[in-house]
Amino acid sequence: MLFDAEIDPCWDDRSFLGDIYNEILHQDTCQPATADGLVLLAALAVDDRIPARHRFQAVDLLFRATTVAERHLAETWPATPQHADLDSEARARSAVQARTPNLLTRWSAEYPAVRLALAGLAVVFPTDRTLPALTPRLQTFTHQHPQGTDIGDYVRFILVLAA
Repeated sequence: MLFDAEIDPCWDDRSFLGDIYNEILHQDTCQPATADGLVLLAALAVDDRIPARHRFQAVDLLFRATTVAERHLAETWPATPQHADLDSEARARSAVQARTPNLLTRWSAEYPAVRLALAGLAVVFPTDRTLPALTPRLQTFTHQHPQGTDIGDYVRFILVLAA
């Protein structure tokens, strides 16, 4: 129903998702309800009825919400981030971490772009199982996408983080 034009011919799925994302991670800041919204995004990310580009965007937002504390620290270091809600950021990170194993089980069934987003989550929440599996899985991308291209550079960046 979320992406069915028959429901409303003026429906714009991009603005719908933009509204959800804006509420979940408004101005790149976690709010008290962010963790609850991430549960919805994780459900969308594993639903085959959702188009692949939207699954990619859902996983990408999960990644951004998970790493928001690190980004705030990097932007303000050595000072403390002024507008960060550390408690909400920690709850958001925990919410994504709890759902990451379920998301990663979809690797073989996903489109390449979604796999790249999943690789980012695998690096953020490394396990003895995910990191050794990540490098060989991403090698196919390095052969298909040369260094100096957006995708090629992103894959190499994820490989460096995994190492």
